[in-house]
Amino acid sequence: MKVFLGGTCNESTWRDKLIPMLDIEYFNPVVDDWTPNCMAEEIKQRETCDIVLYVITPKMTGMYSIAEVVDDSNKRPEKTILVILREDEEKRFDDGKWRSLDAILQMVGRNGGSVFTDLKSAAININNQAKCQIKCPALSIECIHYKYQLDRNGDLDICFCNHPENTDKHEGNCTKCLCPLWKGDEDDG
Repeated sequence: MKVFLGGTCNESTWRDKLIPMLDIEYFNPVVDDWTPNCMAEEIKQRETCDIVLYVITPKMTGMYSIAEVVDDSNKRPEKTILVILREDEEKRFDDGKWRSLDAILQMVGRNGGSVFTDLKSAAININNQAKCQIKCPALSIECIHYKYQLDRNGDLDICFCNHPENTDKHEGNCTKCLCPLWKGDEDDG
């Protein structure tokens, strides 16, 4: 499992803070010399990574990452995560920008993406998705069609199975990280 680390660049250190919290592979698109090959690799990674994460901070100067996350939340909501940080070192979003960004956060959430306002919660969500990615005997594929909810401690609480042919038929507690379609012993997961 691999996560794409999109969002604010401009010497923001959010990636340096997040990467040690991750238990999975990641693609960091930030490079010293941005070339057409780098752009092509970023597009490829955004399409092929299991999770696309966008972190928006006050160091953001361009708006393209916001367009990307809204686009991904419409096309691939189950793999889209948005984090908006109010502060980034000495920079802070003013109240007006924060309200606008909160509206984007709500929009991505309504589209089915996962949304957070801190890196730790996002890392927990990403790591829990990796823990729950198991082979599903019912479909013989990786079980990646989950919508996750975290409890107040940031632990995985409930997963809703979104297999296309089983939408809304299987839901329940997934604290044992088993696919709801799995009919075998709990020890097999």
